[in-house]
Amino acid sequence: MLLNRRTRTRVDAVTQTHSQLGYSVRAEGNAPFDAVFVLCGLPPRTSDLAPLGLPPGLLPLDSAGTTNLDRQFEAVRPIQGTGDAPISESRFRVLVEKPFDSSTVGRPELEPSFLTDKDRYRGTGGVLRDAADELDDDARILVMTGSEIFEDGLSAAIETVAGVDADVVLCRRANFSPAGLWSIRARCLRRVSGVGYADFKEQVLADLTDSRDIRVATLARSDRRHHAVRDLSSYLACLADLREEGGPDVIALPGVERAPDALIVDSVLLRGAVIEPGAVVARSVIGPGVRVRSGQTVVDEVLTDSEKGSRGGRSPRGRNGSERGGRGR
Repeated sequence: MLLNRRTRTRVDAVTQTHSQLGYSVRAEGNAPFDAVFVLCGLPPRTSDLAPLGLPPGLLPLDSAGTTNLDRQFEAVRPIQGTGDAPISESRFRVLVEKPFDSSTVGRPELEPSFLTDKDRYRGTGGVLRDAADELDDDARILVMTGSEIFEDGLSAAIETVAGVDADVVLCRRANFSPAGLWSIRARCLRRVSGVGYADFKEQVLADLTDSRDIRVATLARSDRRHHAVRDLSSYLACLADLREEGGPDVIALPGVERAPDALIVDSVLLRGAVIEPGAVVARSVIGPGVRVRSGQTVVDEVLTDSEKGSRGGRSPRGRNGSERGGRGR
């Protein structure tokens, strides 16, 4: 998150590192956050991932179907004290732009956790305001970006944010680049209009600088990378860094059919994909139900349509015919 000049002047004056804080993370037995929101927008419409119609936070990171959303929930669970409660029964909510079929990634149980934007052009500030509408003014909300993937250290980052007692706590890495998580009190969102567009950093945050306590927490230095997944290249790079040494370079979700003599390298096969004998797939994502036919070669592609796939082309439209991309939350 980049800050405009007015906001940066105010916020930088109260920047502290976690080692300087001295706050207790939480009182014994109390969760530090009253709600956890994950901004799970679709990729930009210009992204080659857009035809999948899936938020980057719900793309698989391994063949078990683990997603960044799972990793975020597992990082939050011990801090919030939610025990073994599933996502759908916790205070963990996923903010999405429009309804979509999560069964395509094998996760229909997530549906109760989704909150859909009430307006297509609401902006991140507006979306957060709407999601927090029923929370008490003092409620503290942890906000995470679904498309930003921490290789490790996410739990420590959340603890860092939890340890700062302020109306708004922004988070940055040791190299001063913004990190995709922050916290905000619900009262800070009350001034956002219930209709129209509201950008968080340019409008909401700038409006709070003179009246609210805003602080910046700096994460501990880490040798592991953080990934912002926006397109095929960044998605595959993330998978490569997450992969254990010597681990398989192909992610195949349950329900995939792949011929033994098909050549598949550095690729992702979503639920129901079929790879016929003699087909070649490299550095690509094969969408749900897509069939790559015998003798076909697919390289550096995101395929969502079998006919497009049989010609080795990139589908310009989503599986449901939609061309709309997201705000790149």
